Amino acid sequence: MSAGSPRIETHPIRGGSNPAQSISRGGFLFFETSTWTGDLSKSEPTDFGESCAYSIFSIYAYGDASVEASIRNGNIQDVGFVEFDQIAVLGGTVYQSFCTVVWGRRTESIRPARSDGEKK
Repeated sequence: MSAGSPRIETHPIRGGSNPAQSISRGGFLFFETSTWTGDLSKSEPTDFGESCAYSIFSIYAYGDASVEASIRNGNIQDVGFVEFDQIAVLGGTVYQSFCTVVWGRRTESIRPARSDGEKK
């Protein structure tokens, strides 16, 4: 990387994508943080949807911490803001969880059609 190139951090929690950074910022043994992004005045955040991803020993990872999964899980229609929560043990090499919480307003529940053809 050249000296004039900008640094690009795509992880929503600054310094959260590199376990070595936890040594310099503190919290290498245990680290817990939360941050958010969005416009708090856009909508009244009355409901939320959450999705999480987990990593164990940096070998086994599972889950979906995407914003889309959070919107789907909470049936959120109008997004107010997004919260990101992270927990890491030993720089995330032993255990790490990353959760995305979307706050906003929920859509109305759509009643599924009856499969037996019976009318009510």
